[in-house]
Amino acid sequence: MENNTAVFVDAENLTFWAYNNGVHDLMKSLQSQGPVVIRKAYGKWTSPQLSPLQQEFNINGFELIQTYHPITGKNSADIKMVVDAMEAATNPCLQTIVLATGDSDFSPLFRKLREMGKKVIGVGPLSKLSECVQSSCTHYIYTGSPSPVSKMVALFPGEVQSHERAHAFATLHKILEAQDEPILLTKLKPLMLKEDNEFDHAKLGYESFKDFLLASGEVHLSPMIAGPVYASLAS
Repeated sequence: MENNTAVFVDAENLTFWAYNNGVHDLMKSLQSQGPVVIRKAYGKWTSPQLSPLQQEFNINGFELIQTYHPITGKNSADIKMVVDAMEAATNPCLQTIVLATGDSDFSPLFRKLREMGKKVIGVGPLSKLSECVQSSCTHYIYTGSPSPVSKMVALFPGEVQSHERAHAFATLHKILEAQDEPILLTKLKPLMLKEDNEFDHAKLGYESFKDFLLASGEVHLSPMIAGPVYASLAS
């Protein structure tokens, strides 16, 4: 019997990995294991950080599953992935299920899939969260530390700013999603620089940090009539 495989990718959690050729490398590594018959990637594909990745996933044969964020800070890709993975697990023709995400919330899913007799491969960055997930997997693939996107496309000046913008928007989304409440603008920019010390809104083509935030299409700013300005993910 062929070892048929299903691959599910949470693109919102692994944006940096995807920008660093991670999708292609993963599919290449799975070739020796047998046919990959299901390929699905989840995310808000209209967002500035994911939109440029559509071609990369399409080239690698993925179905793009559009997800939404009815509640600020909640990744709705999670529950959709769980539903689809469990549905795939009931297919006796599928022997291996690959879940690409570093989210420890998936640990129960990994364990359940193993109980159902499936080989489970996890994909994600090295972190405390991924260590929790790794113990529930048959095998775990670390995504590593991606090099800056600007270095990836250094030979293509016309594309550099576009990719760097997407990289910066992804960083912004990650920071805001981790906040329990709106964050002061005076604290947000230092967090951006902490995540990416090469961040510079001017080099990305924005006159001000505020212009960069508004260009993301995902940020809500508190009224600026008087007092401090707060930022949060738009609901």
